[in-house]
Amino acid sequence: PSAIWISKSDNYVLEAGFVYASYVMLVDPTADGIINSADVVYLINYLFKDGLEPSPMEAGDATYDGVISSADIVYLINYLFKGGEPPAY
Repeated sequence: PSAIWISKSDNYVLEAGFVYASYVMLVDPTADGIINSADVVYLINYLFKDGLEPSPMEAGDATYDGVISSADIVYLINYLFKGGEPPAY
C-alpha cells in the first residue's frame, strides 16, 4: 500500500509526502496471499528437509511463540482440515 498526503499541524508543516509499506500476511510462508496446504508443505520442507526459511521468519510462526516448530505445522493442519482457529493476521 502507499499513501500521499498533505498535512499541517502546530508542530510541523508537511507540504507533501509519500509512504510505501509492504504488507506481509502473517503465517503465509509461500507468500502467495492465501493459507493452504502449500504452506504446510513449505514448513515441513524448512524444518525437516533443509528447505528455504520463510521470509520474514514470522510468516512461518502460526503459534506466535517466536519460533518455527512442528507445533506450527500442526496448528495449520488443524486450521485447514479440522476447523481449528485461524491464525491471526
